[in-house]
Amino acid sequence: MSRSRYVSPFPRFQLSGQEEADLHQLAGALVASSLAEFESFTEEYDRLGNGTIDSKDWKFVREREKLRAYTGRSKRFHKSASSSHPITSTTTNNNKDPGGPGSVGKGSTAPSRAASMIAGANQQNQHATDAMPVVLVVGAVQGSLDDMMYGIMNHSVDVARVKNSYVDDMETDLAVLAALVTPTPALPYESLTIKWAALEQKAVVRAVVKKRDFVYMEMTGMRTLARTGARVGYHMVHSLHFPQTPELESCVRANLSIAAFCRASPSVANEVQLCVRGVADPGGSMLRVAAVGNMAAGFTSLWRNVECANRKKLAWLMASTHSRSLSDGSGSGSGRESTLSAARADGAGTFCATCGKPPRVLAFSRGARRRRCGICTQYLCSSCRIKKTLSYIHAGTDALVRRDLAFCSACVLQARSLDSYKLAQHEAATSYDHFHADARVLAAGSSSGLSDQFQ
Repeated sequence: MSRSRYVSPFPRFQLSGQEEADLHQLAGALVASSLAEFESFTEEYDRLGNGTIDSKDWKFVREREKLRAYTGRSKRFHKSASSSHPITSTTTNNNKDPGGPGSVGKGSTAPSRAASMIAGANQQNQHATDAMPVVLVVGAVQGSLDDMMYGIMNHSVDVARVKNSYVDDMETDLAVLAALVTPTPALPYESLTIKWAALEQKAVVRAVVKKRDFVYMEMTGMRTLARTGARVGYHMVHSLHFPQTPELESCVRANLSIAAFCRASPSVANEVQLCVRGVADPGGSMLRVAAVGNMAAGFTSLWRNVECANRKKLAWLMASTHSRSLSDGSGSGSGRESTLSAARADGAGTFCATCGKPPRVLAFSRGARRRRCGICTQYLCSSCRIKKTLSYIHAGTDALVRRDLAFCSACVLQARSLDSYKLAQHEAATSYDHFHADARVLAAGSSSGLSDQFQ
């Protein structure tokens, strides 16, 4: 995929110091008010029990895994919800910022200049306020809260490209227009960015339906609820309009406002509860039912963020194993190849590392790499190979490359057991770019004849 897809179409986009301060304050106000809304919702949700949603207000749309999507039943309900829901409200004054130094939102109130940015978006988005229903998704995902947040992280173009390959596989033009807050070791999930994105339409409608693009503020981070002390992760996006981001002839400018919150389940171990609420105006003449369906489908795919984290941890474990192999002098070439050669020489790994089944005659012939675990290099029979596709950005071509690899169950479990919070801290502290650094490892581990996929 051409790098031009990740270059801003607005070359003159710049923010003044005052505008940056305004955006910090606006973000803080949105997070604070949305967090209060989420805390009230979860109290009622927990009180009702069994994931009960009031059917008088919400109409069931779809379910995927353990996530259920609903829409507001009436135009009256939607107007009430949109006027009070913080992510679609232009009233941002007098909201205390819960963040500390270096966090999203610096200050206690959102000034009029920042409020006018969001007001401009909402004025142009009046169709959404009047006609598009609020979409609500609630449910649970297996995994830890830190796994969910590690998978959600989306603060740079390369991180987003790799994440998209794991989460939704959509072709997206994307540019980071401004990075106001980036992750730090103290706040590894904290980010505040201004982005532009354009979603490619499906081939069957591409000739008659234009691409939709968005200019929006994106916020991620972690907070602690004042009443319960529970840790809560958030991921929020809100459309904004700037003089430097005019509508493009090739796209229809759409608007959206979404707040997603997640918390560890208070009753089930290794489970994350999700609550996502948002509204979108696709612009143009796209049917309401199509817009609602797209939002519901996107929201109910959020369970894949945990799988994204697991893939990132698997790639990290593979890279760190390779690095240790090189540093301990086990070989001058590929650490994986050196370990594999040593295993062949001493007869180790001649039986399946998982079930003990002996290899076939051709186990060490051409293509043997795909019969061995990409991390420990032990032989695996066809029944015990766990196939995973890992992604990275090719350093030379800047293309997104996908590699099909085999792993043993022990290494997969080891990767899953890694602490996502500590990995996020490590990446923030060292500026570790495993999306490029892992290229050598993934290339060595997948030169087995399995096809590469480029975007």
